[in-house]
Amino acid sequence: YWAIDLRGEPRTNDTEAARAALLAAPPIFEPDRAVAVHERTPIARYALRFAPRDGATPELLASVREGLAWLAAHQDIRGWWDTANFADSCGRIGRSVCDGTVLRSRYVGVTGLALLAFLADGNTPEHGPFASSVARAVGVLLELQDGKTGMFFADWAERDAAGVERRYVPSDFVYDHAIATLALSEALAVSEHSALRKRLSRAVAASLGAHNPYAGWGYSATADGSGDTSITAWMALALDAARRAGLAVDDAVFRDAAAYCDELTDPASGRTGYNARGSIGARVSGVNDSYPQSCETLTGCALVCRQLAGIAFDDSPISRLGARLILRSLPDADELLLATDPYGWQWCTLALRELDDTAHWPPWRTHLEQTLLGLQRRDGDTRGSWDGFGPWAYAYGRIGSTALCVLSLQATWRYAPAQRAADRPKR
Repeated sequence: YWAIDLRGEPRTNDTEAARAALLAAPPIFEPDRAVAVHERTPIARYALRFAPRDGATPELLASVREGLAWLAAHQDIRGWWDTANFADSCGRIGRSVCDGTVLRSRYVGVTGLALLAFLADGNTPEHGPFASSVARAVGVLLELQDGKTGMFFADWAERDAAGVERRYVPSDFVYDHAIATLALSEALAVSEHSALRKRLSRAVAASLGAHNPYAGWGYSATADGSGDTSITAWMALALDAARRAGLAVDDAVFRDAAAYCDELTDPASGRTGYNARGSIGARVSGVNDSYPQSCETLTGCALVCRQLAGIAFDDSPISRLGARLILRSLPDADELLLATDPYGWQWCTLALRELDDTAHWPPWRTHLEQTLLGLQRRDGDTRGSWDGFGPWAYAYGRIGSTALCVLSLQATWRYAPAQRAADRPKR
């Protein structure tokens, strides 16, 4: 928010009318109402993504509100969410001090996830009960954009054995960049600010520069031939949000991502591997390799990539196999929470929500909501949050876990599947 003034530019009456449809609180409105206002404006298309909340129970809506309130209360004064030091903000909800911090501060990715959760509830940099949180998050992400490459990332300082301070960039910073690009693209759709558009254009160019031709993305900021399903799915989702916000993105990159996922998918089972067919999800030796592969995360990533490429579910036997495979591992909370995986559940939720049918989405949604509502904390300063559980909690902690759980619960209205499918190019 301090980097650019998102309130400063005039807007047309048509845009303001579409904004009014989006900003209904809660955002329940007729989809054709936004189309009638101005069919081609990005904000009208963004408004169409929201489905009515008819099926959302009072308990679910209250859970989301409490999750957002917890995130807002633990946002750093500088605008980001800090996975290691957020406990400094404790005491605003309850008297206790939250656990769930991690050893190393991570800002960019978790700030993007939290921003997505606020935007998904109809908040913008200007309007809504959490407008301030949105505006500050947008501003600090822009401050964290590298001036040379256009990438979003944050480095950290450590002293070596000789006491010399050295700065390091996390090896998985491409995740941070993809999530920040996704969140800011959605922010652009509701702000239509030219300065934000210019900065995002550079981020999109950086993303396309990291794309491996006829394949996906890896851990490199340049196309070096490496890749994996998880980063590819985040990049594809980010670029889809960018093209929906009106930025130029070649449809070929989505076809490449889908084809890459197909190469990594077993045609007999529909299971997608990490970076080779038959490989399992990634684990870090000595860190999270004790966690079982309890969720079909990468299969969900592959389904999303095919959807973004405009591949119809009914025309894709491999997607139908994958969807059935996902349903064999419904969300559940085991006694030790080893099988709980907010990261994996989020991808499977995106994939099955898009189908919007009676065979796949209802059973997944039922188990997801029951499990997440049961795991949400109700005590002290943790009230409204989720513990940092799952194989990747060591990286994102309570902040990331809470943002991911809120996003999964918002899936009921966050996307209107029929409209998203109609708005995409067909293959």
